[in-house]
Amino acid sequence: MRYQMISVGEIGVHCVQPKRRRDWTSVAMCAADGGISSGQEKINKLNAQVKRKLNQAVEQAKKDGTPLDVVYAITMKPMEMGGLWAGGPIYVRRPVWPSFVIGAAGMFCAAVGAYDVGFFPTLLCIVVMLLW
Repeated sequence: MRYQMISVGEIGVHCVQPKRRRDWTSVAMCAADGGISSGQEKINKLNAQVKRKLNQAVEQAKKDGTPLDVVYAITMKPMEMGGLWAGGPIYVRRPVWPSFVIGAAGMFCAAVGAYDVGFFPTLLCIVVMLLW
């Protein structure tokens, strides 16, 4: 079976099977063929768009003689402390492990609280939160 390559904006290229519903197998096979661009390529394209818009804003501010908007001024500074302080580049690949650590800590706190309060009140609170 052959795959069609269709372009989706400037972000990347996706593969679909002709006249069939796309499934995970076709996406994986297409990615193995190189049809889907890597995450870093997408990040680079997004940063190029940001740079192009920044240059347009700087040119417009020079032409009008108005001060540069705060968003563009922050974008011109380099990012500091691993993204804690805003700056450029805007889009960067960040590690996933902090999300898992924070999620695990939250689940642990919820489990300890449920153990202290008891099964029935915890279940009642969850049901009320879902229905409210």
